[in-house]
Amino acid sequence: MVPLAAQPTEHKILIAGAACALLALLFPPFYIRLQNGIILNMGYSLLFDPPRRGEIVASVDAPLVLLEWAVIAVITGVAWFIARKRAA
Repeated sequence: MVPLAAQPTEHKILIAGAACALLALLFPPFYIRLQNGIILNMGYSLLFDPPRRGEIVASVDAPLVLLEWAVIAVITGVAWFIARKRAA
C-alpha cells in the first residue's frame, strides 16, 4: 500500500501542472469585439501588456482561459493517477 504522501514523481507532475496553469494565467488569449459584433482574435500576450489595435485595447478571453485550466487540470490529474499506480 502506498502512503498518502506523494512520491517524488507525483510532486514533479503537480509542480508541472501548477507551472502550466500559471503560464496560462500570465499569457492569456485576447480578443477585440468590434461595434458590428465581429470578434477579432488578438492572440496571446502578457497579462499586463494587452495587445492593441489603434486606440482599442484587447480584452482577456476568460472562457478560453478557464477551458485551458480545465484541460491542464485533467491532464495533470491523469498523469498523477498513472504515476501513483506505478508507484504502488
